[in-house]
Formats: sequence, C-alpha cells, structure tokens
Amino acid sequence: MPLKSWQILKDASYEGRIPTKESIENLYIRMIDNIRRKNPAQLKNFFGISAGLENRIYKAALTSGSSKSMLNNLNAKNYTESRIKRKLLQIYFNLQEKEIKLLSKSGPNYIRVLGINKNKEYLLGEINNKSELPVIINPSQLISKPDFDSNSPAELSISFDVLASDLYSLLYQNINLRKARQDYYQQFLKI
Repeated sequence: MPLKSWQILKDASYEGRIPTKESIENLYIRMIDNIRRKNPAQLKNFFGISAGLENRIYKAALTSGSSKSMLNNLNAKNYTESRIKRKLLQIYFNLQEKEIKLLSKSGPNYIRVLGINKNKEYLLGEINNKSELPVIINPSQLISKPDFDSNSPAELSISFDVLASDLYSLLYQNINLRKARQDYYQQFLKI
C-alpha cells in the first residue's frame, strides 16, 4: 500500500471514521429485522432472488440473531457469501428488480471522481472534455437530494450512491461523524 494511502487510512482510524465490529453486527440485526417485516413473495421482487432463495433468506432471518448465524444459515454451494451479502444489502436498500433493470439498461450514467493525485489534477479537465458521461465530484452536480422514485437512471444511481455512503457513516466508531449526506460537503481528496 502506498505510504500516503496508509496515512489516510491511519488518520481515518484515529478520527473514528472506520466501522467497528459492533456497528457491522448492528447493521446485520437491522437487516434481519427488515427481512422479518417482509414475506417470501415480497423478497422475490429483488433482482436475483428466486428459485427458493427468497424462502431461504426469510427462514434464515426468522432463525438468526447475529450476522454469523444469518450467513451460516444462508451458506450453500450455489450461493457465495459475497453474493448473499449483496442480496441482503439490496433488500436493506429496497433496491428492487425494477430499479436494477433501469440501471442495467442504461449502463453507467456518470463518472464519479472521489480523489486524485495533486500532480494529476489536469487530467480531470481532459477526462471531462473527452468523456461522453458527466464527470462529477459532488452529487449536487446531478441532484439536490436523493430521489429513489426517479425514472432518470443517473438520478437513481447517484441517489443509491449517496444512500450507501450514509449507511457507511452509521458504522463509524465516532458517533459525532455519523451524519447523513456527507457526500455533499466532504472535501474532494487530493493526495
């Protein structure tokens, strides 16, 4: 790992901007609770959840009280753990098949730059001039607030992007940093 990247990670740890095991476990408890509020038929509305996986997820939520037991109950030869985790997050985000199809049909809708090497900033202008897609640094360049009912693939995609960042911030050690919509005011990273 490059030294500068290591320093950024170390600073984030010192400031409490990294997830804890406890916060990740609490996320799984919220996921389990969310699934228990649904039925298998509702779970089938999520992309890639069919052929009995909906029943397996529902049953696992009813019999699990931790991340470990949930993942163990969903363990199967034909479903990798990472696939199961993606499906659980899809359910948690309420990212249903209709949204996945809309986003898949249009392909990427923007290029989101999270950071850049200070010596290579000129590349942003070049990418912006040559790209057919908008190059954005801040979600406000596309939306003023998340809109999960939007029919615009770009708006819907960036809305889920912001939601994922919001969820991640809830996992921070430092509770004072667990604020939503940080993507709108967080500094662009220049290393």
